[in-house]
Amino acid sequence: MKRGLGLALSPDYPSGHSTWGWSVGLLLAEAAPDRAEAILARARGYGESRIVCGVHNASSVEAGRKNAENLFAALWSSEAFKADLAAVRAELDATRAKAQAMGTAPEPARCTAEANLIGAPLL
Repeated sequence: MKRGLGLALSPDYPSGHSTWGWSVGLLLAEAAPDRAEAILARARGYGESRIVCGVHNASSVEAGRKNAENLFAALWSSEAFKADLAAVRAELDATRAKAQAMGTAPEPARCTAEANLIGAPLL
């Protein structure tokens, strides 16, 4: 087997779950910049959960994060992506305003519990 081919064929490297979690996190953080810190902490926690559960090693999770960052950077060259992101922001803003007006916004205590759960980075 050629050197490096083992990694290419490994389901461990890079972590697809970490790639997915960071991709979604980066998109949501861009759509809701006022919540970016909490969103990215959750994306990090999602990737790190793969290590905690023994499914991936740390380098696989880190490679997944880098995959997502590279994908996200490439998407910025697309005018269609920029237009879609603007539409997402508008829809998200409208949904959040409606939830606030109806009194159905998330309970702060639940958000605090989530933040405490993922507050200490594993990596």
